Amino acid sequence: MIHWSTCPPGQPTSSYIIQCANLTFPLNYNNHAMGNVTAFIRRQYVKKPTNSGLWLVAGGPGDSTITLAGPMCDYFIGSNNSFTCYTQDARGTGLSSYMSCGKNQPAGPFDPYNSSQVKAFSNCFNKIKNQYG
Repeated sequence: MIHWSTCPPGQPTSSYIIQCANLTFPLNYNNHAMGNVTAFIRRQYVKKPTNSGLWLVAGGPGDSTITLAGPMCDYFIGSNNSFTCYTQDARGTGLSSYMSCGKNQPAGPFDPYNSSQVKAFSNCFNKIKNQYG
């Protein structure tokens, strides 16, 4: 069961009803000991949630739901208010969990022409792959 509640500060506003939730699930369903991750989701609707839903997926990778929430959902609901509009932060964006390399996390945006940064991101990726599979 999803526990919907008010959205955290910083989320776009809307003339419609907005609710948010954090879903927690295993990082690896075959090995629950690896821990959990959390996905942030948001819904907008007119009077009450409906059985018809429209999921808007942020382009990316790396985009948060905040780029779609509010204006885009308002637009679609305004043209047809018979559905509920949903968005989510993909893993590692916005308010969802992300995997990191801890103290060795590379800084800044990835620059494929910077050899030391390529090596740092490659080492980080390998560490995450070895740890989580």
